[in-house]
Amino acid sequence: MATRPEAVGVGACDDAGAPLQEFWAEQRTSLQKALLRSDAPYAAATWSTVERMLGSYVDDWARASEAHCTTQLVASADADTLERQAQCLASRRSAVEELVAVLSTSEEGLSQQAVQAVVTLAPVEACADPRRLEAFAVARAPEAIEAINQARAQLARARAHGGMAHYDHAIQLANGVIEVGQRYDDPSTEAAGLLVRGQYAERRGDYPAAEQSLRDAIRLAEISDDHTTRALALIRLIYTVGRDSERHAEARSLGADAGAVLRMLGADPLLQANLDMNLGRADRVGRKLDDALTHYKSALETYSTIYGEDHPETARALTSLGGLYITREEPDLAVETLERAKASFEKTLGAEHPFVPVVLVNLGTAYKAQDDFPRAIETLELALVLRKRADGEKHPLVAKNLFNLGAAQYEARRYDDAIESLETGLDMLIELGTDEPARLGRYRLLIGSAYVNSGRPELARLWLQPLLEVFPDARGSSGKYARRTRFHLAIATMPVDLARARTLAEIARESAADTGTLTALLDDLLWLLDTIELGPSASAG
Repeated sequence: MATRPEAVGVGACDDAGAPLQEFWAEQRTSLQKALLRSDAPYAAATWSTVERMLGSYVDDWARASEAHCTTQLVASADADTLERQAQCLASRRSAVEELVAVLSTSEEGLSQQAVQAVVTLAPVEACADPRRLEAFAVARAPEAIEAINQARAQLARARAHGGMAHYDHAIQLANGVIEVGQRYDDPSTEAAGLLVRGQYAERRGDYPAAEQSLRDAIRLAEISDDHTTRALALIRLIYTVGRDSERHAEARSLGADAGAVLRMLGADPLLQANLDMNLGRADRVGRKLDDALTHYKSALETYSTIYGEDHPETARALTSLGGLYITREEPDLAVETLERAKASFEKTLGAEHPFVPVVLVNLGTAYKAQDDFPRAIETLELALVLRKRADGEKHPLVAKNLFNLGAAQYEARRYDDAIESLETGLDMLIELGTDEPARLGRYRLLIGSAYVNSGRPELARLWLQPLLEVFPDARGSSGKYARRTRFHLAIATMPVDLARARTLAEIARESAADTGTLTALLDDLLWLLDTIELGPSASAG
């Protein structure tokens, strides 16, 4: 049992929130100068949002600290709960101090990551919830308590660096926290370190390592009754597992587990919103589009209610929902939703922040789906300019932007422009070391199709023929690319080999759905081949 703190006198709690308020007052100007020192055109908007969000967080901490102090006046207050609350509030204070320290450096790129780093701060409200205080241990030796407190401060430092995209450093710091948890037999601290390590391994793209760390975090958090860490690890694991459409059922099962933990915690609305976002993504990948819509709408409602329209999390939810509307072939709703996302990001982060081109790519794709090709191309060209400004002339995201621009130019029948954009993006990916045949194949397929439609079958065959090995099965997960390859290659092959053209078209048609645009085109192509081979009367009969 913890030793009960000495009672405090009336009025003694008036300044309980002063430590963090004074820190913020002292550091605010330094942080402002650091963020505005950037030449980024969105620096001013970033500072305005960071100032508002951190100021609100500090005020929340001050109120919670005053409430904790006042509780010590009550003779019946539980000593263990008071100790856990004190540790929780200390960890939240450390998190703010570490984040401000990182943000106040002169490092390039601060303005780009600053708002998202503030968003990652754990909520102060959790320090008043007994169910979420189980993560904080009591009744330990003084040296153990000191080591664990230092480890949690280091965890705050890891999150601060992770929020700034310093993933390797964040993982290194998290490894130190894991070691402390193991040394003092504290599974909750070890689980918290594993959660952070898994989160940033996933951000770094090391998905197997991320999954293993997150599963270990879940196991240890369950052992220690650290329900918050368990819920967070489950939610993050859903994102990692849900990337693979073949693991959709597994992602949904993890979602059920996370939901049960959240109900135990009292269904924290922001944690529930994070769960909804990750389940929505898994459902979208798994083509359960109605379920995805339900989850994304629920998350958006929560973020809008708590944060308002002008907040990065609300804008992120709008972006995901808009992208889903594109997948659902509802372009009007997509445009409406994505324009809201764009306005929200521009107001909170600035019109040229790197998050904005993500929205612009989706928005340009939605305009394309509306057959508004001039507006689609204009929007995608702006996205490309902003992406290059953020990441340089050669970057995987620049190549992705070029693909989307090329697709819009293709639909607008600007085939030479499409070929130029797509070849530039393809060459960029190859130069950057991309070795994913299917990914590169999608560029080559669209280039070959552009050569078909612009009347250059010999060049089309050179691009499309190798793709028969890249997309061999018209019935598999890449079946649509296999069918499109064979359709366009059949057309390109007609001038030199009608029999082969027919074979290609028949293979594509056998696996196509009974209805759809490509199915109708394949039927027309087969009719045309019949007409050429047998003559009009035989085809009609």
